[in-house]
Amino acid sequence: MMEKIGLIGSILLATCGIPEAYRSYKNRDCSIGWLMLITWGLGEIFTLGYIVYKLGFLDPLLINYSINILVIGVMIYYKQKGNK
Repeated sequence: MMEKIGLIGSILLATCGIPEAYRSYKNRDCSIGWLMLITWGLGEIFTLGYIVYKLGFLDPLLINYSINILVIGVMIYYKQKGNK
């Protein structure tokens, strides 16, 4: 039961950044500041590494952190590209 709760929580957390990534894609620019993006991205990468090291590749949290890293990558791309 707790594994299902963890999986549902991971999916919900992973989807939180998707609307902002879509907005960045649609507008070809990201309104989130650099410090937030870099801090969020490094936090996700370090925590993903920790989870893989401690719990292995079958943990539901991998879904959350992997999707968030992808979402942050999209936002960083459009932040760097800007509205040129």
